Amino acid sequence: MTTVSVTSLPKIVIPKAPGTSQRLTAQAKVKIYMSGGRHSINLPSELVRDSAFPFKPLEELVARIDGKRVVIEKA
Repeated sequence: MTTVSVTSLPKIVIPKAPGTSQRLTAQAKVKIYMSGGRHSINLPSELVRDSAFPFKPLEELVARIDGKRVVIEKA
């Protein structure tokens, strides 16, 4: 079993939508949850419903560690 220690939670930042200067939901605080040997991060619905949110449900993603950040991108 893997134990994850989180001292400070990363912020999710959404860039400005192209052609606008407005950010609807710039960031959200999230927590890492552990159930058995799996870990998950739940995203608030207002973040996911934002028109600038880049992912769709069930879309395959790639997560990588970049220094002290976790970067999630389309596969």
